[in-house]
Amino acid sequence: MDHISVPKDALEGIRVPRLIRLEYQSCGPIEDIFWKNNPDTAQLATLLQSRLYFGFLDAFFKQHIDIEDFSIEDDNQAYISSTEGLDLLISTNISDRAHQHKTLEKVSQQMRDLETRQDFDKHRYPLSEVEISIRVLISTLAHYCGWKTGKDWTFHPLLASRLKDAGWCRSQIKTIAEYQDEAMVYYLSLVPSRKLSNNGHEDCPNTHCTASNVKNLRPYENKHTCRGIPIKSSQALENCPLIQVSGSKIRQVINSGGIPLISIEISPSGDIALHVQTAQPSDRYVAMSHVWSDGLGNPNSNALPKCQVRQIAAHLEDLPYPSSKRRSGDVRPVLSYGSISIDFTRLSISMRKPSRPKLFWMDTLCIPVGQDKLTHELKNKAINHMAFIYGQASQVLVLDAALQESKLANMSKREVLAKIYYSNWMGRSWTYQEGSLTPYVYFQFADGALSPLASLPDDEEWSDDSIEEFLWSSKIPTFRTTTSKAYQSLLHRISVFGRQKRHFTSTRLIEFSIYKQLYANLTLSLHLSHLPEWSTLFSRLNKENEDPLDQALQLWIRHFCTIWNALRTRSTTKAEDAPIILANLLGYQSYHVLRYPPEERLKVMLLSAEVLPLALLYNTGSRLTEQKGSFNKWIPKTLGREAIPELPLMFLDPSRGISIDRARGMTYASAPTILLLTDPQPYDQHHFCINYNNEILHVEGFRSPEGIESEVSRSPTHKNMCLLFHPSTGHGCLLRLSMRNHHSSSYTALYDCPIRVHRRSPRTEQVVALCVAHESPPDDKHWSITITNDTKNLPVLPRIRRAVSAKTALNAGEDVGWFITVASWSTPLILILLATTILRLIIAVNLGWSEMSAFGRASIISFGLQRLPTPLMLLPVSQALFIVDKKGKDRRGWSDAERAYVVLDLFWILYLMFLIPLLMHRWMMYRFHLQLGVWDERGKGLVDMNSWLGKIRKGLFTRGKR
Repeated sequence: MDHISVPKDALEGIRVPRLIRLEYQSCGPIEDIFWKNNPDTAQLATLLQSRLYFGFLDAFFKQHIDIEDFSIEDDNQAYISSTEGLDLLISTNISDRAHQHKTLEKVSQQMRDLETRQDFDKHRYPLSEVEISIRVLISTLAHYCGWKTGKDWTFHPLLASRLKDAGWCRSQIKTIAEYQDEAMVYYLSLVPSRKLSNNGHEDCPNTHCTASNVKNLRPYENKHTCRGIPIKSSQALENCPLIQVSGSKIRQVINSGGIPLISIEISPSGDIALHVQTAQPSDRYVAMSHVWSDGLGNPNSNALPKCQVRQIAAHLEDLPYPSSKRRSGDVRPVLSYGSISIDFTRLSISMRKPSRPKLFWMDTLCIPVGQDKLTHELKNKAINHMAFIYGQASQVLVLDAALQESKLANMSKREVLAKIYYSNWMGRSWTYQEGSLTPYVYFQFADGALSPLASLPDDEEWSDDSIEEFLWSSKIPTFRTTTSKAYQSLLHRISVFGRQKRHFTSTRLIEFSIYKQLYANLTLSLHLSHLPEWSTLFSRLNKENEDPLDQALQLWIRHFCTIWNALRTRSTTKAEDAPIILANLLGYQSYHVLRYPPEERLKVMLLSAEVLPLALLYNTGSRLTEQKGSFNKWIPKTLGREAIPELPLMFLDPSRGISIDRARGMTYASAPTILLLTDPQPYDQHHFCINYNNEILHVEGFRSPEGIESEVSRSPTHKNMCLLFHPSTGHGCLLRLSMRNHHSSSYTALYDCPIRVHRRSPRTEQVVALCVAHESPPDDKHWSITITNDTKNLPVLPRIRRAVSAKTALNAGEDVGWFITVASWSTPLILILLATTILRLIIAVNLGWSEMSAFGRASIISFGLQRLPTPLMLLPVSQALFIVDKKGKDRRGWSDAERAYVVLDLFWILYLMFLIPLLMHRWMMYRFHLQLGVWDERGKGLVDMNSWLGKIRKGLFTRGKR
């Protein structure tokens, strides 16, 4: 497996012994060795390597394999060395994709069969090493010929053990186990994970990492860097005091509805001061993102150690200019070259100078600290603005302790991506919000900051791996032409063909595959706008359903599932913070959500939606119990730890009841199975079996501790049990139906509990006799279920439209005042332009085309071009040619019409040069205050930009009402 390149600080790899001495056997099953009595591990491993490694290579490439090409000697022991042998086979191979795919499927099936044998012990040497080498070989050759692999076997215990020994959290190990690429898993097992100095992973569950949670039982420790290496101390070190920001100024800015920004002033003597100012629309600031357990927080005051402030100043000074690749759905394209940055949303051009103050926002310094009521209100207000702050920032700088200890120059691009994707920062819930609202996220390393989305290529297959190349690319923007979805399959085939026809080494093949997977994962984890606009899943849904799903609802569902699934593997010290983060990312103003008790925040958001994933009914985590007899038990208290698929869907009607319709919101493949239980069942039963499609299925219910007796007494008519589940996953829920009509497939139900369905064996007569009888609906293709909820006096939360769509296009419905402003300032320009056009035409008609000189004719042509909306409008070319033409002729003087034309035509150019930057400035201010006002509970800022127009409109509307 040495064809997989290892990181420079890699752990020791797995060495696979060469057990074959002379000749190998042809590719085929190995069950025959189990027919012998108790085959030892060495015999089994030898046969496995003979038939499913060398025999597999022989069958795949259709040529005899020289074992010596795959061997290396070390200490009188022969080991498998795959690089030279694979490269030789690849370089001389004549492609036969159909045969290669068939061979891969055959070997994969043999490996699957081997997995199911109880007498196959994969924990013993050398059997485990040989098995992993075969898995990696299958993965390598699948990438070579373009065969799509599946998760055909379980996570190998040897790889799991290596990851654990390398310091990985068990939740990360579980995530890595989900990769459908054994080469990728083996590569990650070579990457050492940074061991946390404050906490270990002993207490982490397998769903998320909690090692970075700040423990409230002990004093918070600030991190110092003034002695050359990071030092944590609860007290300030000698000559390194805490540098405080003005808390009163911070409170004043937040209370007025503004955003506080910090600038650092370092005097020649080395003294440091922090200054506060209110964010203005034209300000370009950096939003800092960090994990509190790294020591950059402060629960007691708005202050940081002096050494940390100095280091932040250095990071800001060295931060690359903001730039991003042009992608479909990007929020704000910013093009940068050298010290010049052009922001197309702010419509501004800025030049960075060494003396220009660097503004930044950081929660430690900009969110008030205290326990009094006013501080609590201001803190909630600042938290409510965080989505706007990070979305509006010109850049987000990530300060992760492990990344800051790593040097870019010592890593390949793959290792950089792996370090970032599996960093401590990527495991926190708050940082997901901070990194997903802007494409300009930069990660600080020991020798510089890097934006992977802007600096690293999308496809490493056609690029070199030199670190200098992509370090330079972080300074100079790259331009990318997006490719239509229709060409993706064709490009994939061309890519596979190109790999096979040119000299493409096995090492480069795996490097490309690993890079592509890490880059795709990181892209979706960093910025929501990188969610593809077009979805095959929803396209199929709209084809199969008579009632197609609206585009806005499609985007809502896709964003909801993306955000939910991202947060399910992340953690936060305070569980009540998760609904706030979800609210900000989904577009619910968090100040509305914060009004509710922590356990009801998720409920009010879910019941304010129009459509939700049906998988929410399958959540086995903590659910809302409320009072006994409540019908809202399907609502989770906190974000679940299981992934939620986008389909099927359930819809919420105006009364907030749940509507599940087979003909709406689900495809044939995603539709759940519905079974109506006909036997009367005890209501407190948690386990039972059913005989479904000649299989015994064990149904496990996850009821709340208090049972359902109170619900039955509240609604005694709902006694008929119904199973709704997916046989492929085993996930589902148990419903209680009202008295039903046996000729109808429409039901009214109450939610009971989530269930898990497992296949049970053996299928004996005794087991079948114990199964619960059931039947299908009269029409299993056209059924519907309405689930009742308790939604009395529950308001519907407003949702910000732009949170569903990532685009920031001009929206005429936001404020008519902006268009009135543009029209009022543009009217004089239009009148002058009309007057000069008429005068110029009169002058041309009076003179005649034949009487004009070359300058006169050029003046007329340039005049016509100047009236088109091009940059030529700002150049007085036509006027200059007209003046030259007049002076070149022997005439008595200028007529009044000619003087008026020249003066007015030059005046409108000057007016246009003044109007364009003015409108750009006003537009920038308008958008800034409009978006800030959306997140403000009082809605300030919506009329501030047009105060005089606002007063006029208010007066007109008031009079109209009277």
